[in-house]
Amino acid sequence: MVTVKKVETQADRREFVNFPDRLYKANPYYVPELKADALDYINPKKNPSWKLYDAQCFLAVRDGKTVGRIMAILNDESNRIHGGDFVRFGAVDFVDDKEVSAALLAAVEQWGRQRGKTQIHGPLGFTDADPEGMLVEGFDEQDMSITIYNAPYYSQHLEALGYAKDIDWVEYLVSVPGPDVIEKLNRLSGMIEERFGYRVQHFKNARAIMPVAREYVELMMEAYKDLYGYVAMSDEQVSALVDKFFPLLNPAFVKIIYDADGRMIAGGVAVPSLAKALQKSGGRLFPLGWARLLHALRVNDRLELLLVAVKKEHQNRGVTALLLNAMVKEAAQRGYRYAETGPELETNEKVMAMWKPFQRRQHRRRRVYAKDIM
Repeated sequence: MVTVKKVETQADRREFVNFPDRLYKANPYYVPELKADALDYINPKKNPSWKLYDAQCFLAVRDGKTVGRIMAILNDESNRIHGGDFVRFGAVDFVDDKEVSAALLAAVEQWGRQRGKTQIHGPLGFTDADPEGMLVEGFDEQDMSITIYNAPYYSQHLEALGYAKDIDWVEYLVSVPGPDVIEKLNRLSGMIEERFGYRVQHFKNARAIMPVAREYVELMMEAYKDLYGYVAMSDEQVSALVDKFFPLLNPAFVKIIYDADGRMIAGGVAVPSLAKALQKSGGRLFPLGWARLLHALRVNDRLELLLVAVKKEHQNRGVTALLLNAMVKEAAQRGYRYAETGPELETNEKVMAMWKPFQRRQHRRRRVYAKDIM
């Protein structure tokens, strides 16, 4: 018999975080989360999102052994902006047993109904800065450090329970181009800069990034505001993101673009892939995890492309070409061979068009499922 219990203690939270590692212990494509960050995410005392949104984590247990986990989130601000009357589910993992998956989803559905919700969708987090989307293609591709890995049977279980596709994200593996393509991008970038008076800001060290980090996150929120399920972050959430994420960035892969009047109008961030380092360390910093992460930041052949944002009024002026040119030159000079895009909405044609000049393949797809629960 499967029982579902609320996560209430620190021991429960550790079990919630560690369960996927046991589930995917022998899987070469699974990338564990950094354990400290994962524990902070589900701790109301550490994650400011818990002050804004109602949430509850659950564990599924059989014969004293954990067999699944799930998180319920109520984001009424998203419902107000985008329509619908949804409860969200996220951080979902379970063994290949339909009794387990049914019990976990039923717990979230009941939790949502108790709060007056008539629909459910996920996997989603508190905000777009959290991992989202269930993997439905690309199970034999190593995952990114910022995304979710899951087995093929997850989607089969959800569909058997009456869940249907709401929207998909796609991801691309892009080859860093050779000198001929880079030269073409250079010429195009020069023409765009001359025509519109744009200026690309480069950074020499991580300290120089911090004074513009908050402004860039605010630009990102403005650019993303019409995307699926997006909700702007609070000041406290922005501060937490800036303090946690930006000091770790390699300044070579942070590019900000200003217009002729000195206003920030676009930016892009990439990070060397931490996937292999996290696999080797099991997501733990000690005793050797921190050294592996630092090595991955310095020696790597793969970039993860994150947080590309362009102000709406500048989106058809070649700004993305400037960003890509700046990133590609840095990557080529440092010996990178590939770049992975983060999840991109399948409906976001402007973003996906950025990769047309490059050799690429779509290697993963993620899905949000939805269901009526009344």
